[in-house]
Amino acid sequence: MIALHTWGRQLTLHPHCYCLVTAGGVDGANNWKEIEDYLLPIRVVKKLYRGKVQGFLKQALEQGDLVKVFDTTQLSSFS
Repeated sequence: MIALHTWGRQLTLHPHCYCLVTAGGVDGANNWKEIEDYLLPIRVVKKLYRGKVQGFLKQALEQGDLVKVFDTTQLSSFS
C-alpha cells in the first residue's frame, strides 16, 4: 500500500509517500511465511528511492508532464 501525502503537520507543503510492505507472504498451502532477511539494506534503498522519485518529479515538471497547482518556492530540494 502506498499513500501520497502533500502536506506536513503545520499544513505546509511537504510532499512525501508512506509505503507499507509486508515482511512475508502466503505460500501455496495458504500459510503465512515470514521473511527472515531482507534482500537489501533499508538505509541504502531509502536514499536511492528518494533520489529517484525526486528526479522523476523534477523531470516531469521540466517537460510539462506534471502541472504545478501550488507555490513551488517551498520545494528547495527539487532545485
